[in-house]
Amino acid sequence: MPAKGDITDWVEAHPNKSTDELIKRLNRGITKAAERNEQEKQRKEEKEKLENLPDWSQSDIAEWLANKYQGQLAWNVEQQEWYRYSSIKKGIWNSESAELIGQLVKSQVKAIANGTARRGKKRPSYTISFINGVTALLKLDLAVRRWNEASGLLPMLNGVLDLETKKLLPHSPENRLTWCLPYNYNILATCEPIQEWLLTMCNGDRALVELMRAYLLGIVTGRTDWQKYLELVGAGGTGKSTLTRLATALVGQENVHTTTLKKLEKEKFETASIAGKRLVLINDSERYAGEVGKLKNLTGQDSLPYEVKFKQSKGGFTPSALVIVSTNEVIQSCDYTSGLARRRISIPMFNQIKGDRQKNLIEHKNGEMRGDFLPYIPGLLNWVLSMDESKATSIVKNYEANVPSLLAMKARTLVETNPIADWLDNFVVYQPDARTNVGVAKRDKDSNSSHWYLDTDKWLYANYCEYCHNSGTRPVSLRRFVTLLSDLGKNQLGLDIRRERDRFGSYFVGLKIRDVNDTSLPLITGNSEVVINTNPQLDNTNVINRLWTMVMDKVTDMMDYVMDKSLNDDECDGCPKGYRSAYDGILKKSSNNQNKVKCGSECNTTIEGVEKKKERSHKFLDMPSYAEQRESQIQVEQGISNDYSAITVGDRVEISDCPGHWSWASPFTVGAIDGQMVALEMVNELIEMERLEKCPK
Repeated sequence: MPAKGDITDWVEAHPNKSTDELIKRLNRGITKAAERNEQEKQRKEEKEKLENLPDWSQSDIAEWLANKYQGQLAWNVEQQEWYRYSSIKKGIWNSESAELIGQLVKSQVKAIANGTARRGKKRPSYTISFINGVTALLKLDLAVRRWNEASGLLPMLNGVLDLETKKLLPHSPENRLTWCLPYNYNILATCEPIQEWLLTMCNGDRALVELMRAYLLGIVTGRTDWQKYLELVGAGGTGKSTLTRLATALVGQENVHTTTLKKLEKEKFETASIAGKRLVLINDSERYAGEVGKLKNLTGQDSLPYEVKFKQSKGGFTPSALVIVSTNEVIQSCDYTSGLARRRISIPMFNQIKGDRQKNLIEHKNGEMRGDFLPYIPGLLNWVLSMDESKATSIVKNYEANVPSLLAMKARTLVETNPIADWLDNFVVYQPDARTNVGVAKRDKDSNSSHWYLDTDKWLYANYCEYCHNSGTRPVSLRRFVTLLSDLGKNQLGLDIRRERDRFGSYFVGLKIRDVNDTSLPLITGNSEVVINTNPQLDNTNVINRLWTMVMDKVTDMMDYVMDKSLNDDECDGCPKGYRSAYDGILKKSSNNQNKVKCGSECNTTIEGVEKKKERSHKFLDMPSYAEQRESQIQVEQGISNDYSAITVGDRVEISDCPGHWSWASPFTVGAIDGQMVALEMVNELIEMERLEKCPK
């Protein structure tokens, strides 16, 4: 076929050729033409590459490489590390070692040398010093002063999620993201099994589940500004490990650092491992009672040292990770101030699963996550992200008011971790007009004395040292005792106490040493409301309940009236007016027609039909209403007061339907009685008298 001819010309020139022969020749012609075009394109590109090759000098090669790898390579000045885009995960910047960058530069220098030889020139040689020189110049061209990651974006495998619009966007090197969730974003994913498990482990406490959900949201979005850490306290088999593994799977194992409190505080190179992480897990099965300065820095948005072994220190960094502590007992430390106590959220994990029912719902094995919960992790992310961020902030920062079940745990944690709080709880009472001297601790040398120190009934410090001697605790110095006691009373307990001084020494106004005549409850554990140090809020719970009851009473009465009216009106043509009621006891009728159903021969509705309507009505009305519950409650209060008259203040009682988050403190001590409502120690709300059972002595 002529070069500029048409296929018709070829057919006319070969009339004897078959159709199959025509197709074969056409296929060969098309293939050869495509190969010629590809070869021509490659020759053109190769020629352009050779023409664009830099001159053989370190500066020219470094500049050429900088233009080629702009947006692909970067030198992080703060961390003194190379970063490469999409080297491990698509769309993510990952740190690269100096050796790998040197390998990349060497391969490019080699390609330039070969290209120079193809241009007809002598192939240049190079040494390690030449490669290092090019790399050093390239570092200057690609240096980034501050590595600012884009905010409001959540990196996933299939894109970045805009947290405000919930839209999935494509990856971009300008985002400067150095981490990524290890799964794709799926807007349709759900996690019902995980939600059910959380509710079971929290003994049905939905407010506690919402707190955990809010904290998981904080981990994903990096809410270090909350300045809170989660402390899971409980024995083995209570779900602590499963919860921490869920958090690990949510953000990815590569974004989590696991350590111990002792290692975090004692080893100087440990904090460098936290840089760039989203979650720090502290597993402390052993007892630790040392300093917690680094833990306070980690949870307080303070700078941590970045020191790597055998490398020059690179200054500090501000961590972006939240903290979960998993321990068999509450962490002890020598820091008794409010600095650590205000950041702690202690969650009791007491719902222990029997050994024959335990199974690994999710685990990390051989570098990957496995388990029944793994397919539901994208759904867990959707559930977490669906929570309003302002609501999550309120729940976490004011968890005492939002999760009442944790009030008792907070009081318990305070007295277990702070010996001064334990002493205050047992041996001091709060009286606004009381005045007690601090004093000193002088040994009582009388061998017949029952006390180790003098004036334990007059001086606060002597009484505290007596407690320390009897409990095996090492007392703090006098000056530190005064400072810590003031901080504990004002900042942690919110008590109206003040420290003053006169010519006899310093004293506290508002505190009084407990004596045999004091019958008030323990200062901290006896009244959980004292532990709440949040903004004052009106307690409208009882008012709301009463208003709701009144509304439901009216609604119930109206429903009763409507049901009765509809049945009254649904009559036969000839029923006398006085006998139209199809059920009894709902509305008051005149005495001559109440509880009667009478039909004459002129009635078109049978007695059986009326009875069926009556039966259906009673089935509906047998459902308990608020009005019936309230009426029943009044009857119970009036009828059983004598039965419970034996329960008095100080008795030990049990709650018949005790919620799981209170069960650890059972049996309870009766603190006060107001009518049929009882205040119990370690319980932050009033309990009805009929729910209590007195324990035998």
